[in-house]
Amino acid sequence: MKTEYIFLILFSVLSSVLNAQWFPQNTGAVYSLRSVYFTDQTNGWVCGLETVLKTDNGGNSWTKINVNGDFNSVYFTDANTGWICGFNGKIKKSVNGGMNWYDVNSTVTVNLNQISFLNNNTGFIVGNNSVILRTTDAGESWNRLNAGIDTIDIFAIKITDQQIIFLSGSESMIFKSVDLGNSWNYYSMNQPNPFFAIEFKDLNTGYITGCCGMFLKTTDGGIHWSKEFYLTPGLTLFSMKFTDNYFGMTAGSAGYILRTSDGGKSWDSLQSNTDKELFSLFLLNKDTGFAVGNSGTVLKTINGGGAGYPISVSNQQVSYPSGFTLNQNFPNPFNPSTEINFNVSKKAVIKIEVFDIRGKLITTLANSVFESGDHKIIFSGNNLSSGIYFYRMSAAGISGNFIQSISKSMLLLK
Repeated sequence: MKTEYIFLILFSVLSSVLNAQWFPQNTGAVYSLRSVYFTDQTNGWVCGLETVLKTDNGGNSWTKINVNGDFNSVYFTDANTGWICGFNGKIKKSVNGGMNWYDVNSTVTVNLNQISFLNNNTGFIVGNNSVILRTTDAGESWNRLNAGIDTIDIFAIKITDQQIIFLSGSESMIFKSVDLGNSWNYYSMNQPNPFFAIEFKDLNTGYITGCCGMFLKTTDGGIHWSKEFYLTPGLTLFSMKFTDNYFGMTAGSAGYILRTSDGGKSWDSLQSNTDKELFSLFLLNKDTGFAVGNSGTVLKTINGGGAGYPISVSNQQVSYPSGFTLNQNFPNPFNPSTEINFNVSKKAVIKIEVFDIRGKLITTLANSVFESGDHKIIFSGNNLSSGIYFYRMSAAGISGNFIQSISKSMLLLK
């Protein structure tokens, strides 16, 4: 019996290892890693908190380079020339493959979230407070562009082969420019959710994902977007990459990695063998890819992520029963506390939760039975930093599952 028990344990462990086709890489990094980028099959870089990693053999081994500062995004135009950008407006440039870096003046002090280049000379960086920077001299100098709005944190940028630029950010905002950033059209999907990743493989077909696992698709260049549905049980997806209009992956909180082979119609869940937040994905092709995240996590797959497990997706925008309302908090902006009012049409179980801008649960303000009528609850941001937060009310019958969920955003300004 004991022998059989040990065999079952070993079989279970072995099965887990065999099924998990994302393998951790030994890099020496211990801090959070935020971005991964490859210029070809062999040359790649990772950046994060006080760290840059470099490989010249396809990720088989990595060189750890200490840098001063915390960085959110890395981009190289060739094996030698690259940039990193990050907290407090920092930009650094390297001309020797990332072994050494020098500072470049960004002209701003807000956090910079992502960088991308059209060619060797023209590039863009996006950041908080609607910051959009452009360079035309290979990143030696940067100029701020007018986004037309200054209250949105922009998290992602995608430049298509047709030189169309798409951006995504907080408040489910999407930006588009057809003249290399000289002018912008922007619109919101009327959701409080931030969009952390945007991907286009041609002029027409694009994808967006972000907080709570929301996913949308366009087939007409962003003029119209599909009805949103959710790929996770409320967990945030931070990064998304497609190799063509059909094959793509997305990654995020709790080690989630999902894969589609039909343009987002259906998805498989892949075993990453980690519960760390994964902030960035890069796919060299359908077989080889990398994912990086918290605690120095670097994962690699060479078989497309291995065996997948089909998941069901949920459309949370159902026809809600009338009479359950969630009001905008007051005051807003607030410091340090604010009042949240809601109305219950009939006796129900009410749950009210607060999330940060990356979708992490901050606190549960209520989770109990409320009688019909008006109610209020106080949220205190004493121990939180300034920024955008989201509060969500879920309402359910006394013995049923949650049947209504409403979210709104609020701004803590200290």
